[in-house]
Amino acid sequence: MTILTTLRTLINGSPTAQKATQDLIQILAREAIDSGNPGQLIAVAAQWEEMLEGRSTLLEFSQNSQRALPASVEVDYTTADQLRPIVIEVMQSAYANGVTEMTTGSIQKGVDRVQQHRGAWTDADLEDVDPRPGIQHRWKRTLSQALRNMRDSGDIRNDPQAYYTYTLCPKNIPPQLRAAEESYSVEKTTGSWEVVG
Repeated sequence: MTILTTLRTLINGSPTAQKATQDLIQILAREAIDSGNPGQLIAVAAQWEEMLEGRSTLLEFSQNSQRALPASVEVDYTTADQLRPIVIEVMQSAYANGVTEMTTGSIQKGVDRVQQHRGAWTDADLEDVDPRPGIQHRWKRTLSQALRNMRDSGDIRNDPQAYYTYTLCPKNIPPQLRAAEESYSVEKTTGSWEVVG
């Protein structure tokens, strides 16, 4: 007996199990929407449909996976994975200028500047996706997802006390920047300069 068959039996035979499964699917759907990837939402819908219809396979869902989309679905906005190298570029540029910590707002401004310079924002990126007052562009929500993914994968880190302040992890600091920082700190601590004549 497969897991799918067991789940289907529980769903159809128990109101409690059916409610729990619906709650799970709703949570997965919210996560998919927050990720900004329509492929993930399609995957969740396919899972729900399969459980109800009794198809033979169960799709795996992962918040961080980028799924192959059906030919009829076209992603017309920037994804979290596409923003990842831009965030690193922005943070490395700041690091080269002596800024080791960046707030979410500073990262947003830097990413926006880079994307506008490249003409890379799409109409869907600039859609207002929040009913609250003010404009909340889709790309800002996608950027939040990118920062969560990058923190989870060890590209950036933040202090629990300063949750919205990020630093680059050592693997993303270019070696020439690390060397420059070290030589500066050595010169600074010695306090003396030798005149070469």
